[in-house]
Amino acid sequence: MIFTDLIFLFAFLPVYIIFIYCSSESWTKNVISLIASLLFLIWGRSIYYVLILLPIFLIYLCGNIVHRFKYAEAAGSAVAMISAVVSVIFLPQKNTLPSALISVGLLLFALRAALYLKEVSDGEPCERNFISLCVYLISFEGMLVSPVLSYSQSKKYLSLRKATLKKAAAGFPVLIKGFARAAIFGLVFDQVRLAAFEYEAFPWLNSVFLILLTAGEAYVLTAGLADISRGISLINGAAVSPAAPAFIPRAGLFKHVGELLAGYDLAIYKLFCECSVAAFSVSMGICVASCAVLIFYGCGAAGCFALITAASALSARAGGRCRIADSVFSIAAVCAGMIVIAGGSPDGMARLFTALDPKLYQYDITYILNYELTKRLPWLVLGIVSVSPLWRVVSGYLRKKSGESESLYKAIKALDTVLCLILLIVSTAAALR
Repeated sequence: MIFTDLIFLFAFLPVYIIFIYCSSESWTKNVISLIASLLFLIWGRSIYYVLILLPIFLIYLCGNIVHRFKYAEAAGSAVAMISAVVSVIFLPQKNTLPSALISVGLLLFALRAALYLKEVSDGEPCERNFISLCVYLISFEGMLVSPVLSYSQSKKYLSLRKATLKKAAAGFPVLIKGFARAAIFGLVFDQVRLAAFEYEAFPWLNSVFLILLTAGEAYVLTAGLADISRGISLINGAAVSPAAPAFIPRAGLFKHVGELLAGYDLAIYKLFCECSVAAFSVSMGICVASCAVLIFYGCGAAGCFALITAASALSARAGGRCRIADSVFSIAAVCAGMIVIAGGSPDGMARLFTALDPKLYQYDITYILNYELTKRLPWLVLGIVSVSPLWRVVSGYLRKKSGESESLYKAIKALDTVLCLILLIVSTAAALR
């Protein structure tokens, strides 16, 4: 199941929210969250439950023995990384970019597990409650919005979950706007991208457009899916900022990824940059190996995420001492990641820049791409604007003005409600197509 499925938005999520609001105790909410997360991750394929529960049990065990055995932390982190890679290969149900991006949350399971084990190794008490640890590691609520919170930061929320109508009122608009961004703009990018990828091999100009369109679609979808995850977390009472992510170019990749997934840059620094040179080298080797395995099995988006993680860690390790070199390195890493997503697999990347012999086709397929670009250009521009700094500036200005006048606040809220209803109808229609 993915966030953009209509069955998730109109059936799964409403039932889940009703159960959460009907539960008065935090432990019952955690149980409901665990059951819902397992259903979300392994929808209709019960045989794969072992891929999720067995690694969590091993991490729970490593957390309880980390003070007794020298290599328990390293063993637990290795289990988390291997299980995350295996899950990304087998669990995604659709060969689409939204499904691949959701599977990135499974890789972030390994990051959360490593953060938990590092904290325990540094002297924090281990978690005795298996259910609470499960919710922290695999909860679908914060799969993309807050995967980088340490366990000590999340523990208070897990033990004292307060879901209120006020928080729900703040969360639903974020959820609906995120769904609209992913369903409307993401769909438009996907349609144009598929026009560039019409055949197994194509002229090099189509390849360039394919990479650019893949980059735009990946960023718009990631922002939309992050908003959906943020909205769900707000509805359920998590301490999450309602502010939308925006595309803000940075000199270094390390800081830029933190704009899209808040706090992710700090987690990278904590895990990869505070360790010894030997541990850092081993970690980079694991990231690169994971990237290679994921690309080999056609998980382009997840492979790109592993590549970007390794590049961000290298950028952070350098400490920004040479901004020009860091900028060039970051651009190269992002371009490499976009080629990975566009190709999707070794065969796909081999075909990416293969020129067609004019005798093998009857017409130039660049015409199809040109037609789709001309037809959908306004929607492509709107999609980019929706994740640009302009969107954040306008949203911040409206929030500031609404706080100065009660009548203006009510008017903006009414307009926002109407906009959400329109977006919900339009995005639902787009998802049904």
